[in-house]
Amino acid sequence: MIESKVSLRYAKSLLDTTDSLASSDLVLKDFDYILKIIKSSKELASLFRSPIIQNWKKKKILKEIFEPTISKLTLDFLMLITEKHREILIFSIIQQYINLYNIKNNRIVVKITTAKEIDEILKTKILQKIQQMLNKVVLPQFVTDATIKGGIQIQVEDWVYDASIAHQLEVLRQNLIEGKSIN
Repeated sequence: MIESKVSLRYAKSLLDTTDSLASSDLVLKDFDYILKIIKSSKELASLFRSPIIQNWKKKKILKEIFEPTISKLTLDFLMLITEKHREILIFSIIQQYINLYNIKNNRIVVKITTAKEIDEILKTKILQKIQQMLNKVVLPQFVTDATIKGGIQIQVEDWVYDASIAHQLEVLRQNLIEGKSIN
């Protein structure tokens, strides 16, 4: 709980700063890149969590890795949180920043799951319908999952629309167990 409050404060402060400098898009892009790099390297991820490695070493490593590819503002932010011994919160801060950025820019992440890969025409139709319903910019995450057997699942935050074959079979099974009539 305390971690999320601290992360939220850092994220809000950074978003306010980037808004005033008109660089919030740039920092968002930098954060996407940082997350991608950290997720691809267990060693780098453990660097953020390690209390044994001294801060000056962490800062040096971060500078060597990220200085050529991210903005000075984002690098300075990484240095600041490392200096303040908050580097363990980097994942949480980045996620909070992305959430705040999405809210501010009327964007929403939507996870769309199908049993098989769908073509671009159908993806476009689905996205248009979702954008029309939500009146927001949709950031789609298309996922294939053979366990749903067919149909589609759409997840928006904590709301799920489940029109999968697997779900319909489960509802049918429950109805049969409970002795309900099938219409």
